[in-house]
Formats: sequence, structure tokens, C-alpha cells
Amino acid sequence: MAANAVSLSISSPKTLHSLEAQTRGLIPPPTISFPKSSSSLSSTAISISRSRVRAGPSQLVNEPANAMATPPTIVEVDLGSRSYPIYIGAGLLDQSHLLQRHVHGKKVLVVTNERVAPLYLDKTVDSSVGGKTGINHRLGKNLIGAFYQPQCVLVDTDTLNTLPDREMASGLAEVIKYGLIRDADFFEWQEKNIEALLARDPAALAYAIKRSCENKADVVSQDEKESGLRATLNLGHTFGHAIETGFGYGEWLHGEAVAAGTVMAVDMSHRLGWIDDSIVERVNNILKRAKLPTTPPESMTVSMFKSIMAVDKKVADGLLRLILLKGPLGNCVFTGDYDREALDATLRAFSKS
Repeated sequence: MAANAVSLSISSPKTLHSLEAQTRGLIPPPTISFPKSSSSLSSTAISISRSRVRAGPSQLVNEPANAMATPPTIVEVDLGSRSYPIYIGAGLLDQSHLLQRHVHGKKVLVVTNERVAPLYLDKTVDSSVGGKTGINHRLGKNLIGAFYQPQCVLVDTDTLNTLPDREMASGLAEVIKYGLIRDADFFEWQEKNIEALLARDPAALAYAIKRSCENKADVVSQDEKESGLRATLNLGHTFGHAIETGFGYGEWLHGEAVAAGTVMAVDMSHRLGWIDDSIVERVNNILKRAKLPTTPPESMTVSMFKSIMAVDKKVADGLLRLILLKGPLGNCVFTGDYDREALDATLRAFSKS
């Protein structure tokens, strides 16, 4: 494996897959040895501090699904410039400790007091690959963040069996996204296997995760810092993030909001004449079969959508750029060159005036 590669292994009792995602600016991982006793570790540490995770003066917002039952212990240990933080699970902490390392160069080991956060499907197939970290702000989703590439990502698909059914369905929105924007064959496979994924069939899950991560890694290898191509991974997210922000973080799961946002993006693409009726029908059908919403909450209004999307990270020079489908299934564009009336018509069709 190349020295600058991120390795990702996806394992289940019956299936083992591996892939390499080439990314820029990475150094080979160091040789790691563990002390035989905790006293050895404490004698190595320059400073160890215990604290609670706080959210800043009413600005940073955690999502209830990712919240810990009890505050975690943060142990800060100076092991030299080539030490690496390791995080197990998903949620606010895995994003914030990487952001802290990026900004301050700290080496932080996060240990929960009561339990390890579960492995969510949407993070398995999306945020686990690519090195983008993000923290929610009261004004919008993931508005604070940085890029920090991991040396290795390991996925144990057995942990997905701990998820509630609603969380499992939520994660499928990110899987479906890859088929729509760049992998039509994968979308056709999803149409045949969506019930198997909901039932957590081990072989189907392993394949879907592998194929999703391969798609994500291929995009990131070409556009690590999201200057263009990587933005296409946000299909449905502009509308979806507005739903999460406007309706309240955690009221809808991320994948639920993305699903409704995807339907809105597809509707707008159709209004622009960029896709045919069959794609609209297929998208709505697979999301419904995945037990995901296809309309936003009734409380969302046109003005709420517009005000929240106005501060979306994809706004440039006052222009909201969107990811829309264009052409045959598996093709999309990231563009600000669209008829504004089509956007207004979609917002009116899916929300109150």
C-alpha cells in the first residue's frame, strides 16, 4: 500500500473487503506500542486533565442522537508530534477532537464514562471517509470545521446490529445518494436489495458499505478540499440541512432530512427539464421503501428555507449553488446557473408560504 494511502477495511463474519483511497498530504502511520500498565502511561504524560465537554456560549449544538449518557473524560497526553488520536464510535466528539487537533495540535484520547457511541450507518458510508470534520452552529449545520485525514478507518459491520430501525433507515439515505449522483449500477442494485439492507443482511450490508466508501474515496482523491467535485456528495443536503436547522437538531435524523431534501432536489431538477419523469418516480419509490420521509416537516416555510440556505457553506458571492441531477441516472451538477423560479416553485410545492 502506498505511504500516502488511507486504508479502510470493512468486515463481517462472512465477508472481508479492503480498499485504498489515495489522498494528499498524509504521512505513514507510526509504529505504536502500548505500555504494560496504566502507571507506565501516566509516567509518560506531561499533563492529564479531566473536564466535561461544553458547547460554547449557546453556539455549538450537539444532536441528541449523538449525545453521551454521561459526560466523557478527556485525557490529554503528550506523546510527541507523531502520536495519533483514536476514536471509536460516532457523533460530536469524533468531529470536535479532530478539529481541536487540527487547530491546536493537541493529542486527545476520548474515553466515555458509560458507553461507546454506536456506529451509525450514515457515518460509516460517508463522514468516516474523507477527513472532513464539522460541528453544528445554531445558524446552520456543520458551519464550523476543518480537513484532517485519518491514517486508517476500520468498519465492523456487526455493530450496525445495535442500531434502532429508524437509525438504520436514516443511514440508507447516504447510500442511495451515491447511486443517484455517480453510480447508476449501484442504484439499480439498491432497488433490488433495499429490503435486504433494512433487514441487515450481512452480505448486502458489506457490499453496500464497500461500494459507498469506494465512491466516496474516489471523489475525495480527486477533490480533497471540496473545491468542486466533492460538493456533489451533498445531494439533498442543502435542503436537508435547512430542515435540520429549522426544525431543530435531532428532531429529524440526518438521513431523514437528507431524504426529504433529495426529493426536493430531484423535483427542482425535473422542473428545470434536466431529468425525466422516471427518475423522479424511482427516487420517491426507493426512499419510501427505505422507510424514509419524502416531504419536509409541515412546520417548514418558504421563508425558513430561504433564510437558512442563505448561510449555507455552498453560497459564493451571494449565490446559492446546488447539487442537482442532470441527464441519465448517475449524473449530477454542482451549479449556481439555474432558473431561480424553479427553486421558488420547489420550495412552494414542499412548504408553506
